[in-house]
Amino acid sequence: MKRKNDLPAGIAAPAVFWLTTIVCGLMMGNYNHLVRLVSELGALGTDTRFIFAVGLVLTGILSLALMVGLLRRCKSRGVSIFPVIIILTHALSITGAGIFPMPTRLHGLLGMPSVL
Repeated sequence: MKRKNDLPAGIAAPAVFWLTTIVCGLMMGNYNHLVRLVSELGALGTDTRFIFAVGLVLTGILSLALMVGLLRRCKSRGVSIFPVIIILTHALSITGAGIFPMPTRLHGLLGMPSVL
C-alpha cells in the first residue's frame, strides 16, 4: 500500500466498524448497544453473522494498512514503534474475532488483545 493511503485507511477503519455495528444491531431488532456485547452481533446462529464477520475483517485490514504507514513514519523519524504495535494487536484481534465467532474458544482468545 502506498504511503499516502494509510491515513484514509485509518479513518475508514473505525467508520467501517461502527457502521457494521450499527447496521447489525438494527437488523437484530432487540439489540441494545449499551447493555449487550458487540460480539453477540456475529455470534453463531445469528442472521447478522456474515455481515459482522466481513465488517470486522475489513476493519482489521484497514487497521493493518494504517499500521504499515505509521511504522514507516516512526522508523523514518526515529521514534518508538510501540504505539504501532498496539494498533497491530488490535488489527489482529478484531480480524480474529470476525473469523472466529462467539462463543468459539478462539473468539475469546483472539479478542483479548483488543482491550489494549
